[in-house]
Amino acid sequence: GPDGPRALFRSAEPAKSASFAVGGFGNAFGNSLAPDDLPGLSVESILYERPLGDALFDRDLWASAAAFLLPKTKTLLEENGFRAVTLGGNLPPAFLKLLESKNEAIAPHRLSFVHRTEEVLPTLGPIAECKFDLLASLGGDRQVVKLKDANAGILIRPELCADGRVKLYCEPQVQHGERQEFIRPNADATGFQVQGEFPVERYAPLGFEVTLAAGEFLIIGAPADAAELLGSTLFTVESKSEPRQRILVIRANYRKPEPTQAMNRQRSKK
Repeated sequence: GPDGPRALFRSAEPAKSASFAVGGFGNAFGNSLAPDDLPGLSVESILYERPLGDALFDRDLWASAAAFLLPKTKTLLEENGFRAVTLGGNLPPAFLKLLESKNEAIAPHRLSFVHRTEEVLPTLGPIAECKFDLLASLGGDRQVVKLKDANAGILIRPELCADGRVKLYCEPQVQHGERQEFIRPNADATGFQVQGEFPVERYAPLGFEVTLAAGEFLIIGAPADAAELLGSTLFTVESKSEPRQRILVIRANYRKPEPTQAMNRQRSKK
C-alpha cells in the first residue's frame, strides 16, 4: 500500500503544508503542531540546507556532539562519506538558531508510527543520474555505483524502549529507475495482486542504531570533502547556482495514548 517503504521516497522540496510553512522545529512542530497532539510513537524530521562548506554544517555541529556509534560502524560510515551525531541538554546556540530558521528548512515531516513500522525520510531527488564509490565492508574493495532517475533518503525504524526512550534504526537507501510491476500477496493473503514498485538499493552494512531521549536530536550529514561518495549523494545538491550541503535533523517522541471512554467506564465498574 502507499504506506509501504517502497512508496515513501518523496521529493525533498519546501513543504507546502500550512502547518509547516513557518519553518523549523521550534515553529513547525513546537507551536502549530505540538508533540502532545499525536499519541503513541512519532518521529519528526527536517532537512536544512546551506552553502557547501558552511562552518556550522561542516565543522561546528560535529565538534562537541556525543559519540554513540560503534568504532567499526563509525569508520565504515566515514569511509562512505557519512557522519551522525546526537545533541541534547544544553544545545549549542547556533544549532538552536537553526531550529528556528524559516528560510533554511526543507521538507519537514511529522510521522506517526502507530500504524507503520518504518519510513524513508527523503534527502535528495529526483536526479537524472548519480555516481558514487561504495565501500560495503572494512577491508573490502570499493565499487563504483551508477544509478539513473534516483531519489535518496534514510530509512528509519523506531522502537519504544522500556525506559520511555526511542531506539531508532537508520539505513541509507536509493530508489532508482523506472517503476516495475511485481505480483504480491494481497492484504488478507487470499490471493495475489500486481503492484508497481521502484527498484531500491538498501545499504544495510551502513545501518546503525541510536537511542534518543526526549529533547535529544540525531543529526546525519556528510562532510564537504566527501565528493563521489554515497554520503555526498544523499546530502549535497546543486541549488541556487551553487553546491549546497544538507543535514537531516531527527527527534523522536512518545506519548501514552489517552484512555478511551469505554476503558474509563470499565474501570469505574470495578
